[in-house]
Amino acid sequence: MRNFDPCFYVTADRQTVYFGSSVDDAAHALDAKSGEERWVQITGAAVRLPPTIAGDRVYFGSDDGLAYCCDGKSGEVI
Repeated sequence: MRNFDPCFYVTADRQTVYFGSSVDDAAHALDAKSGEERWVQITGAAVRLPPTIAGDRVYFGSDDGLAYCCDGKSGEVI
């Protein structure tokens, strides 16, 4: 079994950096230029791997057993 908790792995497009967190059980989106948080989507357990970007959507899984699809700009669950 792999331990993904020591650091956060990221994915990015030209404007946003996305990462999952096992610290606060959430996926985060940061402005790539300023570093400001754009949105956070809290789940029921750790998000250990980086989200996948596909078009305008961001996909990620959580240890709560669910897969999530969010709007990449707003973080709203689709």
